[in-house]
Amino acid sequence: MKNTQISLFDLVHEIAASIGFELPPMSLTTDVMTRKIRFLTLDHTVSDFLEFMKKNKVRHVAIFDPPTEPGAKPFFVGIISERDVLRYTQPDTAKSTGAVEYKKGTKERLVQFVTRKPICVSPNTPVYKLISLMIENHIDMMPVIEETKLVGIITTTNILKLLITFDTAVHKLSQTLETTPSKDPNQATALNAWTDRTAKNIMTSPPLCLGLEDTLEQAIKLLKKNCFKHVLITNESNSLVGIVSDRDILRRLPYADTRHASRQKKFRDSLFSVPSNTLGMDTPLAHIMKWEPLCITENSSLAETAEKLRSKKISCLPVLNTNQNLCGIVTVTDLMQTLLLPSTAPTS
Repeated sequence: MKNTQISLFDLVHEIAASIGFELPPMSLTTDVMTRKIRFLTLDHTVSDFLEFMKKNKVRHVAIFDPPTEPGAKPFFVGIISERDVLRYTQPDTAKSTGAVEYKKGTKERLVQFVTRKPICVSPNTPVYKLISLMIENHIDMMPVIEETKLVGIITTTNILKLLITFDTAVHKLSQTLETTPSKDPNQATALNAWTDRTAKNIMTSPPLCLGLEDTLEQAIKLLKKNCFKHVLITNESNSLVGIVSDRDILRRLPYADTRHASRQKKFRDSLFSVPSNTLGMDTPLAHIMKWEPLCITENSSLAETAEKLRSKKISCLPVLNTNQNLCGIVTVTDLMQTLLLPSTAPTS
């Protein structure tokens, strides 16, 4: 036996195999992907997309090219996210630039917005590689392709469900290990590395914060610099009062005359692009933010944190300490990264 650094995810599978414990399928993309695919076509409009999101409670949709011949099937061409169209659709935009542009934006066909040739995975892609791709490319949804055919999709919601499943399995495995006569104490230690982990262990601390009187322009610069999607808002006594997301910012930016590139070289570079003399960039964040955001404590478990994010369909949670003071923030990305964490333990 020797110390070899492998991922905690792989180590759990190794321990389970060594004692004959059956884990639920969760190693490959096919184990966690959504198979029921709802889609729109290039001929649908932005207005159709907004209705689709509202009806299906999603933020991304697969886009197909409608067939031109009888009997032909639609062909997958790409994806569209809520962020892609926010600057063409929001009522706030209409107030600042005129209702004509707002109406024009909602009537645009999706062919103008679709991200073609998105990063994809196959059903047999290992989960760790899938998660790595999502984190490295700052994406929340990936198509699953098999022989040029779209067979599923993966979103951050799928990964949160995976984490909850993994957490349940690790706790059951730990209990089983306790009753195993020939149990290895090193294996128990490895499992405890997961079961003992809380929000305090994975949160970003101190979190990015701005004040109520700080501006929209300051928020954009801070998010782009740090490649983050959220900034917390505190008052004069440094108490948490709100949160601003990249979507909140996009809703306040003026109507965009040009479409963003399919793949941005810099984080949110094109989405946040505005002329230097744009009106409204000095808007105080107090007028933009969401007040009284849902929070967790630093002792919240990973599964509890993941379930709150999943059930509320949000992507971050501020963290409060035992004195109810702001001490950090946990994002979906933080939780995804825990599934990739290394664990040094004796292995064969």
